[in-house]
Amino acid sequence: MKIGIVNQKGGTGKSTLTQNLASILTLEHNKKVLVLDLDPQSSLTSCLGYNPDDIENTISKAIKKTIEGENIDIKQYILKSKEGTYIIPADILLTKIERALSPETMREFILKRTLKDLDLLNFDFIFIDSPPFLSIITDNILTYVEKLLIPISPEFLSYKAFSLISGSYKEIKNKTNPNLSIIGIVFNQADLRTFHHKDIIKYFKKILENDIYVFNSIIRTHTGIREAQLKSQSILTYDSNSIGAIDYKNFTKEFMGVIK
Repeated sequence: MKIGIVNQKGGTGKSTLTQNLASILTLEHNKKVLVLDLDPQSSLTSCLGYNPDDIENTISKAIKKTIEGENIDIKQYILKSKEGTYIIPADILLTKIERALSPETMREFILKRTLKDLDLLNFDFIFIDSPPFLSIITDNILTYVEKLLIPISPEFLSYKAFSLISGSYKEIKNKTNPNLSIIGIVFNQADLRTFHHKDIIKYFKKILENDIYVFNSIIRTHTGIREAQLKSQSILTYDSNSIGAIDYKNFTKEFMGVIK
């Protein structure tokens, strides 16, 4: 299953969600999982223990070769983390890829052409971490994946950001990917000790409950998650009994139930 983790608003924890969901599926659910970093900041690549500047084969170079008409062996672009999650890493050259895609015919399908051989590798899940802005790369992600998962931080501006994502989703669904669907939204980096965050979550649920699935599992803000990333670990490996690990395990369990 190909899933895009998208939100064009920065600070919603897309990379963190991608890393920890993938790690728990790998370590506790025995799934074969690939994550694809399509954020020029390369946060996911770094979180899994790789320095983007030291990697020869990144997704940027794979897309560039596809644009130039070259065939690629996608297996040469896949690395395996210490926790067993597979990754196609990113680097800063993705900023140039955005410009290179602009004049291309059928430009929304370039990523799909680049990744066409991934279906032969029998991954249970392919998660794509998107850039924190709407772009041609985002359109490529939405054209390639089957489903979207949307992390939202419980802030008022997040609703405006969600409206923009919904617009892009509808446009792509009408033009390039009619089978695209939304799994749901998950509240991430929530501080349930504050009335503000609790009120925003309640507001979101009220206005969205008839249109989109809202996960019951809420991922609370927790310093251990950041500490784990500094060690290139998931929160499950860093501290399996922590609040962060409990929240991610609960979310992953609900996620598995929702996608069946």
